[in-house]
Amino acid sequence: MSPRRIWKFIGDRVAEGRNSMMQDIGTRSTDTVRFAQERALPETRIRIRSTEDIVEARRTGRMLVQKMGFSGSRITLVITVLSELARNILLYGRGGEIVLSQLNGSAQLNVTALDQGPGIENLPEVLAGGYSTSGGLGLGLCGLKRIVDNFEIKTQLGQGTEVFVSIHI
Repeated sequence: MSPRRIWKFIGDRVAEGRNSMMQDIGTRSTDTVRFAQERALPETRIRIRSTEDIVEARRTGRMLVQKMGFSGSRITLVITVLSELARNILLYGRGGEIVLSQLNGSAQLNVTALDQGPGIENLPEVLAGGYSTSGGLGLGLCGLKRIVDNFEIKTQLGQGTEVFVSIHI
């Protein structure tokens, strides 16, 4: 499902007053998202179905941000973000996609990770850190939230999860 279709779906649920089951934590308004989508350059989509796709997401992200003028440490940050998001898609979402885009003329990379997995049942606990269903440290999403410039996550049980992050040069 494309980000535009997801935002339309979310907007429709809000308008109909049926969003009580959706957990939404973020810093962007729907208007800001629509404006950003309208100004975005063509996006790069990477399907995540295997560990090889995680490597492809990292490689593609590295090439894109190098062209955008990101420096060494910021490139490493982007690769870390892509690794975490792609790994989560594979591990928890049973596959999905990562969408990379850049606003026209900006020095900002937008990353959207989408899956149609089971959703995150206890989002506040996950974002607080230390909670894991896979036996890990439970620091992935809470750490990701700390290292990016903008972070938003939307999840609905049985429908999947969307994570949006942006990283400036």
